[in-house]
Amino acid sequence: MAVAGLVAKYGGDEDQQIAGLFHDVLEDGGPKWEPQVTTFGPRVLAIVKACTDGVPDESGQKAPWKQRKIAYLDYLKEETDDALLVSACQLPTDQWYASIGENTLADAILDRIMHNAHRLQLKGESMRRKMAKIDGS
Repeated sequence: MAVAGLVAKYGGDEDQQIAGLFHDVLEDGGPKWEPQVTTFGPRVLAIVKACTDGVPDESGQKAPWKQRKIAYLDYLKEETDDALLVSACQLPTDQWYASIGENTLADAILDRIMHNAHRLQLKGESMRRKMAKIDGS
């Protein structure tokens, strides 16, 4: 749910938010889950596939973590904005270094995903909440 929430927060549309909910389904559950994701449409499936860094084989095994992440970086160079948004929302940027554990790899991932992004740190109460108070909602 957190990924879908971040996708929504950063302006993602309904398909992108649904893909945020399912972003790890194929990676964790394998290709047998593809029909369920397909029920939400081809765009959702394409985004989920693009966010998948490795699908388990028949025995449930995937390539080693570092190998998958390096291949994923190469793949992201040519990926759509849909997939980049969902990929970027999988982990808040301030947690990337600690989670990835290798600063050079974290820098490379952030550079490729966030290259067209403008990051704003907002302070104070949201305008939506302020307006709700005025409207009495």
